[in-house]
Amino acid sequence: MTTDTVGIEQRGDNLLVARVHHDGGRRVVRTLARVRTDDASLEELSANARTVRAVPDTRVIVKSLLVPTGDPAPPKERGAFELATSLPEPEQAFSFDLLPTARPERWVGLAYRRTTLAELFGPLADLPDSYRMRAAALASGWLAYCRSEPGDLICLAEVGPDGVSVCFIYQKRVISLTSLGAAPDILATEQGCKHLAIELRTIANFKLAELAEQGISVPLAKLILAGSIEDGLMPHFTRLFPTGVVRPRLNEAFLQDRSQIGDIAPESFLVALGLTVD
Repeated sequence: MTTDTVGIEQRGDNLLVARVHHDGGRRVVRTLARVRTDDASLEELSANARTVRAVPDTRVIVKSLLVPTGDPAPPKERGAFELATSLPEPEQAFSFDLLPTARPERWVGLAYRRTTLAELFGPLADLPDSYRMRAAALASGWLAYCRSEPGDLICLAEVGPDGVSVCFIYQKRVISLTSLGAAPDILATEQGCKHLAIELRTIANFKLAELAEQGISVPLAKLILAGSIEDGLMPHFTRLFPTGVVRPRLNEAFLQDRSQIGDIAPESFLVALGLTVD
């Protein structure tokens, strides 16, 4: 089946837009563009395609779910029940998404308040599969479109418009999603980088301890730091992550025409690209 999907991430007054053509199991990135929120070209960019938008991490409830493998109910159905019963409001107030991990009994549950979706997207919020948590999209973008890094456990982080999206990926599947409060320009200064490095190291240590309690005792292989950061500021992160800090490496074989992107770094579009992944 041949279809197109458009992923849209809002950053202030700009939108980062990725249009991807799906032909069977093959993906081709047709367009990566930065446009103003009021730009008429957005309609053309998203014409005749399914559109998916990013939901700020702070507007999503994230739960780590334990779903017994011997339960007669399908795991995803059982996970949705566990997620619904853990929330303080009626199930009807939310829309749910569940992400399988590399451990069959562990799922990551995402709950979106319907009032939040309506506030962000209006009538578009009623369309099925038309939104996704920013951190989840970031992970999908890296897993689907970037060259992999060695090691079982990866921490992927990117500064966005509403904070820092943080994803832990174990054996090429999301195992945990979270976020940090931070200004969009935190990577622009030495002090900002020092602060963020400490925050990420603290989260990584907490996550390693939590995973050990679940029977996953592996070291953190890499910190993958997406976003714009000068090379001279990277040592603030490598000091606290001695196993390695790298930037995401987009596999440009997915791009239909590299020259159409101009001087925009394709790695800036990881969230928009991740929104196009089913």
